Amino acid sequence: FARDMTNQVASLDTKLGTALVEEEIKTKDLVLSNLRKIQEKIAQEYSETSAKMEVLAMKVEEKADVDEVTDHLIEIKRSVDSKVDKGEARKAVRHQKHAHSALSQGL
Repeated sequence: FARDMTNQVASLDTKLGTALVEEEIKTKDLVLSNLRKIQEKIAQEYSETSAKMEVLAMKVEEKADVDEVTDHLIEIKRSVDSKVDKGEARKAVRHQKHAHSALSQGL
């Protein structure tokens, strides 16, 4: 009887051990599966972030190009304004000379 009980306990112990090992394997498989999903999500987000960074880099380059063109246009406008101002000043001087000449001739 004792031997039978020992065999039954050993059998139960083996079954319990096997069940625990199987449960641990399932748990580890689940953890690995979840880790893979997390890794895939991180890879996807990294890829999306990289793509966004590339777009931003292109926009920064475009803005730098626009800023350069804008600066050049501002320089052209200043040059034109300066020439216009000089031309207006010359006209005013000429007008003043003509007015002065007309006054001198009129006297």
